[in-house]
Amino acid sequence: MSIGSIPSLIALSVLCLFSILAPMQRALADERIDIVVVGDTGFNSAGARVMPEGGYKQGQLVRIDEALSGIRHELEADIVLANLETAVMTRNDLPSVSKRFTFRTHPEAIEAFVDAGINAFSLANNHALDYRQRGAGETLLRLADMRTSGLLAYPGLGRTRGEAAAPHQFSVAGTQVAISSIGIGGWGLPTTGSRAGMLTYPNDFEAVSTALRGANAQLRILGVHYGREFQPATSEATRERFRSAIARDGLTIIAGHHKHIATGVEIVEMPEGGIGLIFYGLGNFLHLGMQNMGRHDLCHDFGLLGRVRLARTDDGSLSLVSVRVVALTDMHRATKPLPPKPAALRVAVLNHLSAQLDAPETGAMGLQFRVQGDGSGLWCNPQAEGGACSEATAPAAVPLAMATRIARACRRVLTR
Repeated sequence: MSIGSIPSLIALSVLCLFSILAPMQRALADERIDIVVVGDTGFNSAGARVMPEGGYKQGQLVRIDEALSGIRHELEADIVLANLETAVMTRNDLPSVSKRFTFRTHPEAIEAFVDAGINAFSLANNHALDYRQRGAGETLLRLADMRTSGLLAYPGLGRTRGEAAAPHQFSVAGTQVAISSIGIGGWGLPTTGSRAGMLTYPNDFEAVSTALRGANAQLRILGVHYGREFQPATSEATRERFRSAIARDGLTIIAGHHKHIATGVEIVEMPEGGIGLIFYGLGNFLHLGMQNMGRHDLCHDFGLLGRVRLARTDDGSLSLVSVRVVALTDMHRATKPLPPKPAALRVAVLNHLSAQLDAPETGAMGLQFRVQGDGSGLWCNPQAEGGACSEATAPAAVPLAMATRIARACRRVLTR
């Protein structure tokens, strides 16, 4: 496909997008729910000892409050979901599995994440069992203690298959919410006592998604840890799996992570009306054990924070109002949004990746974001009214030379 054909494809996508959203009812502006999703999170280097004072990066102590100071303002929402890619414990005597990178974080750092606004964690990932079943059990015990300080959900680990698959449920703004998680690297079920194990992706994906469908909830969110690291593209089989789960099980949001890079965003039409949203890759959020992604090219050097606004319609259902994306930098030490000019370029990268997801025949459409003054990207449901969504939603055209640079960078597959 030539670069010159991109504008016509975007125009076609916009027309198809309006046909998907046209039947949606007008949302009530005073009954809104804001959801923030971010990627890989933890606060210690590989194999480092845990300490309440903070975590270690290249042998230096980093304090969590300082590391969060540049991003805390973006964590104000009804639901803030992160992938917690670490065991949580105060102990330094538990043996780890034999692998190159193992992560453990002191509970006080996780409490600081909760205090900053993160109130839900996906636990199913390839580092949840770094300190074996006992470390996973310790993680559950420590997170359970944080319920009194604002933590609402932490699905993905359990003593049985049923517990690991079970969604965590709560109510926010009068809406019943259910969150589940599934990821690569699972083992250790069933177990006993205070130990825990997890299911694995993709073998147990349908079981977890089906359990989420069975929850008594209007809002269903699934965290999925999957894929090939540093690979911007997502396989057709994975896209079909995610889209089918939204259509079959009524999922509102799928939040993907593990690749360490940001990838595309799409909406999927549900058979009985409404739409679901897929973030195929959120990249890193804040994790001292991760490399500095800023040393890579513009398709691999940023993380993503997604802010989703829903509103209740006059028939009581939830409608998607807008999606805002923020390009992140310094996720390996002290996360913050990129400055406006480089952030705008990363929004163009995200638009490029999302355009490749278009599949109108399946009711799926990659989102195209309009750059805002602070460098964030905004997509608005054309049927919504008021606020930022009264603005035009078409993205700015990308010069040919820049489009060529983006396409070339996103074809690269990095290795460690």
